[in-house]
Amino acid sequence: MNNAKRWSAFEVLLAIAIIAFLLVVHGAIPFYTVPTLGQAVWLSGFSQSLANGPVLDLHAHNFGLPKPASIAFGLSGALPASLLIRLGLQAADAYTMVVAFWLLVAFASAYKISRALGATKLSALVGGAVWLSMPMLWAHAGYSMLSMGMALMSFYFLGAVRLFLLDPRAHSLSVSSTVFYCAAAVISIFMDGYTFIMFAMGASALLVFSFILRPDVRLLLLKVALPVHVCSMALAYLLFTLYIGRSNFAPQSLDFFRGWGLDLSFLVVPTTGILWLPDLLGFSVSRSDAVYFGDYSVWSTTFALPLLIAGLLSCWLVRRDCKLAWGILLITLLAYYMALGPSVKINSTKPVAWQQAESTQNTPIMAASYAVMPTGNAWLSDKLPGFNVMRASYRWAVLGVFGLWLLVMMAVARKEQSHRAFCMLLMLVIVIFNLPNVVQKWHSGKDRRVLFEQIDDALIPEVAQHVKPGERVAFVPWGNDFIAGYLAAKAKFYTLNIGGDKNLAAAQERWPSVMLALGGNLGVSSIPGIINMLSSNEADTVVLPYFNMLWAPHLWPCMDETSASLTPNQVARYSNIPGFTCPSQHRRELADVISALSRNPYLEVNETDLFATVRLREQYRSPEGKAKIIALGLEGVSYPLIFGKSARAPLVLTDGWYPVEPQLVWSRARAKLTLPTEGHCAVASCVAVLKFNVFGASPTRPLNIEIKSSEDGKLWQQSLSLTASEGHEVRIPISTTLAVQTIEFEVLNATSPHALVGALDGRTLGLALQQIDVLPE
Repeated sequence: MNNAKRWSAFEVLLAIAIIAFLLVVHGAIPFYTVPTLGQAVWLSGFSQSLANGPVLDLHAHNFGLPKPASIAFGLSGALPASLLIRLGLQAADAYTMVVAFWLLVAFASAYKISRALGATKLSALVGGAVWLSMPMLWAHAGYSMLSMGMALMSFYFLGAVRLFLLDPRAHSLSVSSTVFYCAAAVISIFMDGYTFIMFAMGASALLVFSFILRPDVRLLLLKVALPVHVCSMALAYLLFTLYIGRSNFAPQSLDFFRGWGLDLSFLVVPTTGILWLPDLLGFSVSRSDAVYFGDYSVWSTTFALPLLIAGLLSCWLVRRDCKLAWGILLITLLAYYMALGPSVKINSTKPVAWQQAESTQNTPIMAASYAVMPTGNAWLSDKLPGFNVMRASYRWAVLGVFGLWLLVMMAVARKEQSHRAFCMLLMLVIVIFNLPNVVQKWHSGKDRRVLFEQIDDALIPEVAQHVKPGERVAFVPWGNDFIAGYLAAKAKFYTLNIGGDKNLAAAQERWPSVMLALGGNLGVSSIPGIINMLSSNEADTVVLPYFNMLWAPHLWPCMDETSASLTPNQVARYSNIPGFTCPSQHRRELADVISALSRNPYLEVNETDLFATVRLREQYRSPEGKAKIIALGLEGVSYPLIFGKSARAPLVLTDGWYPVEPQLVWSRARAKLTLPTEGHCAVASCVAVLKFNVFGASPTRPLNIEIKSSEDGKLWQQSLSLTASEGHEVRIPISTTLAVQTIEFEVLNATSPHALVGALDGRTLGLALQQIDVLPE
């Protein structure tokens, strides 16, 4: 009967006021604030690139070359933002509007769940505020759509409530409930993989509990709800794997899971500078990555003591008249158990020597010896698909937070008629404890929008002036280049660079060897690689940025020159980031490199205050000119070439090779070498002798290799079947007429250490080339 009542003017105004306040808490007021900067720029790169292309194309074509890039997570945010960009909105406002939209969906879903549990409109509205005020949600804004995935747990589980908590009088499942649940599953997996797994596990548990506790609807659950659940999750997973082109990402070590596991002290004692009231009361403590494992998000987001107390109390209050509460409590406990990771941590810190050593203070991973005791769930993180890539273990806590919130709303729905004032006070206390410094939050959000505008107004036009639309660009040295996608999409050029660790790993699998060789520190020794990049047609322009490609989009352009007002916590965090220097300083650091590039007879260099561009001079841009440069560059190569020792050895790696390691270089399944031959053989007939190892060869698994080359116009080829991994040699005839000779390899049954033995390395490995020599035949 309550549900049928119309909304009063007071209830409407209260809902509007609560929503507006929550948008301020999340920093998501369109046209005024931006919830985060770095991740907003990163995701906006995908949105802008999608907006540049056809409406139905869900891949970014401006970056992550040579193939179109799939966004590893956040498509459910990037796609609607791209539609808003098409309508003329600036990227910053499109991003904020999408965040605001999903927060409204999360709030409405929390309200709907509360009403389904029996709460009044007023309590349901305040209950929605409790859910969206949790620091687990708003403090993850820096992780972009992960925070939206967490907030939308209410939306996902509203679908589960509609599907599994059926009315006893129901004889069928409505089409709307089925479609809603399927849509929730698809939106979930394309929003964030972490929350999709949590949703799948939590919903499965809810189905089991409903089946056990409600015999009156068991047949309907078994015949209809279960197939809908399984098919929805399977469809979502299938669509995602088809989109990203793989079934899983590379797993991480258990030490990584342990480092990002929830420390129980973080759960009950907040971190200074995060929550307004605990800071005011002196209840918070200072934490940093100099002392604790993991990263800032682990200890800044996980405080939940008020909700923990309220949730446990609520479960006790409704234990007799709502048996489902025990099921929700079990889900909550299991979620927090998974959040611990492989080991129990209680204020576990790095060794004192580590804390005092600047070079190791940012080490996030944690050995088992530094924890209290094992939890017993290591096998899940090590072996179970899906679970083994959820490396930030603490994030399971959001499912625990949602379970506690459900318990509170169950108690409110059942006790508010007799204890209305107490229920309202309980929820308000939780909200107040959860709040950040709202005034500071507002100003920070405005600062972020101003910084986003500065990137649009200062950097983008400068890049567009010096890089032509349609050009193929390489930013070097490459890294986790958060801003590369946005620059390419806005200025409409194409680049191999990309941001996001999963997207970077996927792109690297297809990058040419010349690009892979240009990672790490940039020095004068990198110049042959830059020339090789330009002359091999892999790039038209090489850009040397003076700003940090990862951190500048988080705080433009650097900490010392930003116009944003920084909190002490932010100053401490950004001060400890290696390499996050201002453009003017980095420009001075690269002065010798720029000078050497400018003196090179093949190159044309242009400098700005923010970057330098390097191109081939006009006379060398033709195919003949590039071929001449390649031949001249190889003139300095002398044999034997020992990989890891010979500085010029990487120049012969044409395609299909990973970065050079200390004693060898691994190939992919297919690879090419370009060897200089002219002047290296004083007799009539010579051979190139290649010494190499292979991966995965054994008597039970022979490795088959095809080698091809051209000797004086004739095709030379040889097939090898290897049954051992080490100590191989092949002799390839060398041309007496050509200046260079190309050799091609194909390892027919190449595999990865992960696929073969379950190791962490997911690279497909072929040959491990150690040495090349040219000798008389």
